[in-house]
Amino acid sequence: MNINASQPGNTPPPHSGNPLLANKKLLYGLIAGTVGIVLVIVIIIIVAMQSAPPSRKDLQDAQALIRTHSRTEERLLQPLSRGETIDTKAFADNRKELISKLGSSRAVHDEDIKRAYEQYKHETDEAVTALGKLPSYYSTVATFIKECADTNTLNRQILNFDFRKGGSAALTSAPALTDSEIEKEASKTYGSCIEQAKKVQNISENDNARKLGAEYVTYYQKVKDHRLKAAQYYRTHSDLTSRSKYSGQNTAPKMPDNRDSKAETYVIDDGVLHKKDSGLTEMNKLLNTKMLVYRAV
Repeated sequence: MNINASQPGNTPPPHSGNPLLANKKLLYGLIAGTVGIVLVIVIIIIVAMQSAPPSRKDLQDAQALIRTHSRTEERLLQPLSRGETIDTKAFADNRKELISKLGSSRAVHDEDIKRAYEQYKHETDEAVTALGKLPSYYSTVATFIKECADTNTLNRQILNFDFRKGGSAALTSAPALTDSEIEKEASKTYGSCIEQAKKVQNISENDNARKLGAEYVTYYQKVKDHRLKAAQYYRTHSDLTSRSKYSGQNTAPKMPDNRDSKAETYVIDDGVLHKKDSGLTEMNKLLNTKMLVYRAV
């Protein structure tokens, strides 16, 4: 007699599960859980390290970086002292490398140092931009400083430009020049320098260059006004007693403070570089201060 398997009461027993497969699933689950725990621990350690203050060695390493790159920058800027322009690309690359290395250092995990670092990054952008414009006007500034903003030249001009006929060697009794003659003498003595100073005054890329040019234009005008005033006094006081008592003849206007190498420092260092370095100066100061406080880890 044939028995149909589909009939009630004759259903075959279900297949039992594969124990090997179940063990594999359990093993994978344990591995995944372990990996997850390890990742959590790693993350906690990284966060803890990131939030921990930099050690003394971290700060020392940052200072060493700054010293190395500062020496390189000084070398790159040396051509300026010879009246030459500098390699602006090398200057920019040196600063960018320092910024990159400082940015990845643990020293900038300190909030104060990080602020100074961010300021230095901003200043570097300004410095690189300003130096990129330097070749367009540097020769104008260098020529003016060499030919006009020189102490020996200024002294010689003062001696040559007098208000009396016969010049500074003339006797007190010598007649004074007329106003038109003084105008001619002023043009002869200062004409070229006045034109150069005006060119420097019109340099739009450098505030300090403009101020230097204006400083000299004002100075030349003061010298001429002084000579005009002295000549007028001499013309209205012909007696020797009055003339000998006149102190104005020997009191020339004060020379500009920015002359010789100081003029170049004012235009290049102060006008382009040093004003863009306050962040680095502040960072160095903070590194020194905090090294006395932080303990080595």
